[in-house]
Parts: sequence; structure tokens; C-alpha cells
Amino acid sequence: KELKRLGLQQTKYNSGVAGGVRNNRIFANSFATMRSALLLFQFAMGMGIKQLMDFTALAGKLEGLQNGFQELTKSTEFTTDTLERLRKATNNTASDMDLLKQANNALILGVAKNSFEMEEMFDIAQRLGRALGVDTTMAVESLVTGLGRQSRLMLDNIGIIVKSEQAYDEFAARLGTTADKLTNTQKKTAFLEAGLE
Repeated sequence: KELKRLGLQQTKYNSGVAGGVRNNRIFANSFATMRSALLLFQFAMGMGIKQLMDFTALAGKLEGLQNGFQELTKSTEFTTDTLERLRKATNNTASDMDLLKQANNALILGVAKNSFEMEEMFDIAQRLGRALGVDTTMAVESLVTGLGRQSRLMLDNIGIIVKSEQAYDEFAARLGTTADKLTNTQKKTAFLEAGLE
């Protein structure tokens, strides 16, 4: 009788242990599922916060470029619709940020006197770039920087070849002088005119 009772108690005990193991397994699975969900949530939040931070930084850069453009154009013949004109000139193939950046660059380097010249330059750059398989942003940058810094290599990116010495000689002849007597500003003007031509 005692052995029988002990056997029953042992069976109950084993059932309890098996139930405990099963409960532990269920709890462990629930915890793993919850942990996975939390990791996914954390990842999603991290991505969202990163994108929000990137967007905020980008908006700050764009605002800075716009402010810089407005400051640079205060004393020139640029209008409020200049950005819209540049968008049309490039057939909306460049971002506003890139357009403002290159417009500021053009103003600083002195390669455009007004919005009409800049619009024409950006249009020409976009067309040359398209013909050579160069994206608009790089084409505009090559033209603006090439003309502004008298860089034949930059202009070569979009198929423009300027012979500096020839440009200086021709410009000097129009002024009734020689190329060796030209100032740096005159040489820059000669190069700019030859490049635009």
C-alpha cells in the first residue's frame, strides 16, 4: 500500500515537473517573441529617428543655401523667381539644393551677371551633359567651376575646349594691347568669354 501510494505521489510529482517544464518552455517562447518584437520596434524607431534627423539636417542645409543665395543676389539683377527659372532651364533634372549650390558658386566666381545668363548657362550645361552622358548636377558644376577657375579639365568634362593663350591673345588684340600685359581679371574675362562662346 505504501509503495502504491509512493508511486502515485511520484506520478503526480512527475506530472507537475512536466507541466513546469512545459510552462517554462511556453514562457521562454513568449519571451523570445516579445524580445523579437522589441528589437523590430527598436530598429523601426531607430530608422525613423535617423530619417527624421537626416531630413532635418537636409532642410537646414537647404535653408542655409537659400539664405546665402539671397544675400549674394541682393546687389545684383536676380529676382525671386530665379530658382524656378533654373529648374526650368535644367528640365527639373537637378535638386533645388544642387541648383542653389551651383548658383551660389556661379555668383561667387563671377561667371553670371544676372539670372538670364545663369539660366542660359545651366541650360547649356544640362544639354552638353546629356549629350555626353553626364548628369545635370555634374555638368553644371563643371561649367561653372571650369569657367570661374579657368579650369580646362573641368570644361573638358562636358566637351568644351578653351585654348587659354589664344583667348588671351584675342582679348588683348580687342583692347589694343598684348596678352602679357593683361591683368588677372582681364585674363579671367577672356577665358570666360571664350568658354561661353
